[in-house]
Amino acid sequence: MATGIESFSNPGEIGPIYPFPGTEVPLAIIGIVLWIAWHYLQTRAESKEWDDARDAFDERLLLPGAGEPEHPHVPPSSGPGASG
Repeated sequence: MATGIESFSNPGEIGPIYPFPGTEVPLAIIGIVLWIAWHYLQTRAESKEWDDARDAFDERLLLPGAGEPEHPHVPPSSGPGASG
């Protein structure tokens, strides 16, 4: 691939040798906007996931006849308020 540069003796004449010179600022702005949009959409998706998990947990506790949830680390007879 030829660049048309025969000598590097005068670098002021060469200029940019990469594609799309002059588009740095618009591309940076586009990148920042996309980055912020991704964070917004990701936060919404994760919030919905957490809300769905919380709602599913609450619904299991509110089933008729479910009573008090059992705690695996506290035996039923030795919990707070137990007589004994």
